Amino acid sequence: MRIEFPSDHREDIRAMLNLSGFLLAVFLIMFFHLYRNIQMATLRYEIRKLEKEEKKLYLETEELRLKVASYSSASRIEKLYREKYGYVPVGMSQKITTLTLPTITPAPVGTKP
Repeated sequence: MRIEFPSDHREDIRAMLNLSGFLLAVFLIMFFHLYRNIQMATLRYEIRKLEKEEKKLYLETEELRLKVASYSSASRIEKLYREKYGYVPVGMSQKITTLTLPTITPAPVGTKP
């Protein structure tokens, strides 16, 4: 038992299938276009977020470099040395005596002292 449709009915079904296929293709194109735009917006947001973080980290790095420079300055090291070891620099009024010791020449090899 096979159902046969009149020929004009077949044409209507074929037209509906063609229209459905066309509408499906248009829907898929619109869907992928919308999906791509959403992905691009998300990526732009991530890029801006990472650029802000990069700027923040750059400023933090520069601040740390300044701290390292100030902590390793000669005046700070001298101050810490004075505090820890009680070092007092020599004043202009204090006298420093320098002694020069005579040089001793070694005896030649093979001689007894």
